[in-house]
Amino acid sequence: MSSRKLIEYTSQKDKEINVESEKPSNMVYISRCQGCTFIINKQIGKLYIEKSIGCKIVVNVKVMSSLLEVYKCKDIILVPDVVHQLHTVTIEATDGVVLQLKKPNQLQRIVIMSCVNLKYCLVYPYPLESIPDLSKCDDSTQYLLNWEGGSTGKLAVNVLTRRGGYLSTVEQAEIMDKKQEEAMDKMMEMVIGTVQESIDKKVGNKPPAATGGKIASNTGDTASSGKEEACRPLVESTQEFQQKLGNMKDKLKPTETVVRDGPVIPGSKPGANSGAGRQYNIEDEEQKKEFVDSAKDLDKKVKMVAKFIREGKHVIFFTGAGISTSAGIPDFRSGMNTMLETGPGVWELRAHGQAHSRRSKPVKLISALPTVTHMSMVALHEAGLIKFTVSQNVDGLHRRSGMNPKQLAELHGNTNLESCSVCGVQYLRDFETREAFGVFNHETTRRCDDPACGNILLDSIINFGEQLPENEIKSAFDHGGKADVCVVLGSSLTVQPAATIPATVGSNRGKLVICNLQKTPLYNLATINVHSMCDVFMKKLVEDELKIPIPSFKLKRRAKLSFSQISMTNDWEFRFQGLDVFEDIPYSIIQG
Repeated sequence: MSSRKLIEYTSQKDKEINVESEKPSNMVYISRCQGCTFIINKQIGKLYIEKSIGCKIVVNVKVMSSLLEVYKCKDIILVPDVVHQLHTVTIEATDGVVLQLKKPNQLQRIVIMSCVNLKYCLVYPYPLESIPDLSKCDDSTQYLLNWEGGSTGKLAVNVLTRRGGYLSTVEQAEIMDKKQEEAMDKMMEMVIGTVQESIDKKVGNKPPAATGGKIASNTGDTASSGKEEACRPLVESTQEFQQKLGNMKDKLKPTETVVRDGPVIPGSKPGANSGAGRQYNIEDEEQKKEFVDSAKDLDKKVKMVAKFIREGKHVIFFTGAGISTSAGIPDFRSGMNTMLETGPGVWELRAHGQAHSRRSKPVKLISALPTVTHMSMVALHEAGLIKFTVSQNVDGLHRRSGMNPKQLAELHGNTNLESCSVCGVQYLRDFETREAFGVFNHETTRRCDDPACGNILLDSIINFGEQLPENEIKSAFDHGGKADVCVVLGSSLTVQPAATIPATVGSNRGKLVICNLQKTPLYNLATINVHSMCDVFMKKLVEDELKIPIPSFKLKRRAKLSFSQISMTNDWEFRFQGLDVFEDIPYSIIQG
């Protein structure tokens, strides 16, 4: 809140006030006013009304936070704009609120606590009024009002519960818990199936021959003969590995992805968002410590990793938010004392109730450019040294860098990618596609270009509690099962099931390399732990050791121009379409 200017209207009486805001991020605060009408015609960041009587609030513009709060007021009329839809209206300790709306489902969420005399008034073309039954509402509990049954329906009142930083009804939470359990069961079956398939291919589905000696460790030390090494099983046994995965299941967390500012917790006072990220940050201060290898140690590790990549038969890379911090995009779990210029991680800041400082102000995802690490990986792919890349990132920088999407699995989605809800056609954009506010709502305002379809498009972002895209996760685990070398870059490896992929490589006794400033849960499983900035490590690895030039980022565009003659008029019709560089996926080049 420190970067927002506060516009205050205090102790005003019987006035019509046009609210003036110089910047869209400014917050409007109305307090102790009586009999006033406030008309808001310029975009604002947030609107908060408290201890006022008999006032009317007309919102004709977009509210950036999509949040309007009413606290300890009496006889308030709210008229929100139907075009720039508000996501949440919170009403607390208030007597008499009239919501004047133009359609039944205009507000996605109405959160109330200790309220009486609330009226839901629909004006033309729905001349209806509805007064919800709040007689059984507990003063200390939050409730959600939502409209059910179309234009002739009614308001339903449901008890709210919290899931981390998100609010949902008790019924919705139970449904999501069940879906999450089913998705996890399916995910575990897929992991075990992929590993089993890999075992069958490598050992012929026969019991492994006993080595009779010491099995080689991850550091390459061995006390067994070459013959014994060749007979070494891919994993200790299928049954033991299945048991391991089964034990992991209860520890798996929902998928994690952050694209936009998280939800503002309804009922909080301005700026009071403390604790919203506590469920997802790293709580142990010891685990937040950052380490940097000496130049000598880093050079030694780089030489070893280069050897692994040269000799590896199936090398994969696994990337996290740490590869994009040098592009100005914050990560999620760096501590408050991080050395990164982007500052503490997103969840760490939310757990402490703080915002990014001006020094570490993040760039917009669409404005960020691929880093040295991104371009190094493009070079390794083109040289045939990397078979596949698995990414947890949603920033779209891997696709933008020029990496072939057939060699990439974006487990948590891509902020620039949307697809048709019916025919499945994908569309790449030069803007962020996510527009929905509900955690599990993915509809955008665009529709499929196919005239025979025309259905609504969905963004591709995966939020907490949602199932990973089946094709992406299948490809990722398939390559993870084949890999004899896995290089992890900039990931805390705390989010499952994604982190199971490098764990699988390590459990298969493949070479596992982890480059991260913090220690990770797979620290002891790794063959080499590199503590370095990703760009520094990759530049040394690719240019200095592997002797492969790192290309500069160049924006590439592909367009299709077609024309046909119109038989009725003999005129010529020209059509222009942007396409992805590698695939025939429509790619917006000019935004109208």
